[in-house]
Amino acid sequence: MFPDYLQKIDLKNNKYHEGQIGFFVQQFEGNESAEILKKSVGIISIQRLKKENQNTIFAKGIREELFQLFHEEISIIDMGDLKQGNTILDTDYAIEDLIKNIQNNFAKIIIITDDNTYLEKSITVYSKTHYLQENTLSISPQKDIDFLGTLLDKKSTNFHLNILGYQNYYFPEKLVSELQENCHETYRLGLIKEHSEITETILRRSDLNYFSMNAIRNSDFKFSEEPNGYRAEEACKLFYYDGYSSQSRQTIIGDYLENYEENKTAKKLVAQLIWHVLSGFKNKVNEHPETHQNQFIKYTTALQNENLPLYFFQNQISKRWWMEMEHPLKGKQNTKNLIVPCTQKDYESAVNGETPELWWIMTNRFAVS
Repeated sequence: MFPDYLQKIDLKNNKYHEGQIGFFVQQFEGNESAEILKKSVGIISIQRLKKENQNTIFAKGIREELFQLFHEEISIIDMGDLKQGNTILDTDYAIEDLIKNIQNNFAKIIIITDDNTYLEKSITVYSKTHYLQENTLSISPQKDIDFLGTLLDKKSTNFHLNILGYQNYYFPEKLVSELQENCHETYRLGLIKEHSEITETILRRSDLNYFSMNAIRNSDFKFSEEPNGYRAEEACKLFYYDGYSSQSRQTIIGDYLENYEENKTAKKLVAQLIWHVLSGFKNKVNEHPETHQNQFIKYTTALQNENLPLYFFQNQISKRWWMEMEHPLKGKQNTKNLIVPCTQKDYESAVNGETPELWWIMTNRFAVS
């Protein structure tokens, strides 16, 4: 059973004040009811690159900083630290088994890890199902290019990638073209900075979100080698959007190395990123045009060149938008219309007689599925 893989952490709840996260966070026992887990945010640390016979707790410093922060009480379960296997293959097997056991049990799971093995294995596990998983990656400008190539080599079409914040001078044009030809989405750092609403829409439809700590600029995170990248507050906004998303189930904080624990500012930053996930999770509301029709205003437009109706919905409370379009596989499979998160700009494009870029993205994506 997968709890055998986990090393418990002494939470010492009694040293925290009421209102601090450390006061109400619970330790994972393995016998929690499904009902409790479905309402809970789980936190786990995975150090794949441990030294031999190393028994220290990974990301302990992050927890110490996180548990001191004040937050409205929600159900948080600390699952502890993944134990080191006898070999790296044993550790990788434990990671894959862990993914299979937790992917649908928790309302949300936050993973702190030192490389992208968990991400790759999570995509592999999902690709063996019939479920199309959407993954959003905020990646290291240089270090993850080979990893992206590995993902593209996978023959499965059961996963979709959104690459947020790449920088042109690090990314070969051939790689960007290959990603786009396979109907994955790529968004430059400059575009993300100018139009942050794009990230909210993407994260609203994403199942798994991976954020490399190397994507933050050096002046905000001293261990990053990059002069350009996300500012700390921009990263916090991404993490809030991730927590606020009803679709997102897993948040992976990658490229956090053991020696970063020696720097208090680094630990504080990651703790605050996690705090923003928790804040988004606490504040999210159940809203969807199909299930909460009375909350929405419906607008009808049409694709002039395609002679197809196109509908838009705006929630009167949150002011967020959705687009409804005919399923690209209509007539080939038993399908219903697609309803996908969008921006107000998508609606305005349709009103002006233009085909929204999101319509093309969805149409092309299913064309290669």
